[in-house]
Amino acid sequence: MTQVFTSDAYDNPNRERTAHIITSDREAIEIAQQLAAEFAQEAAERDRDRRLPMQS
Repeated sequence: MTQVFTSDAYDNPNRERTAHIITSDREAIEIAQQLAAEFAQEAAERDRDRRLPMQS
C-alpha cells in the first residue's frame, strides 16, 4: 500500500518534499480511501468538539 502525505508534511517548511506519482487506477482508489478515512476521523473529532475546520 502507498503512503500518503499527511498534514505533518506541511508543518516544517524547510523539509524537502517530493510528489508521489500515482501509476494505476487501483492505487488512486486506495489513496482516495485512505484520505477519506483520515478526513472522516478529523471531521468526527471536530463535530464532537464543535470546532470549525480552520479554527485556531
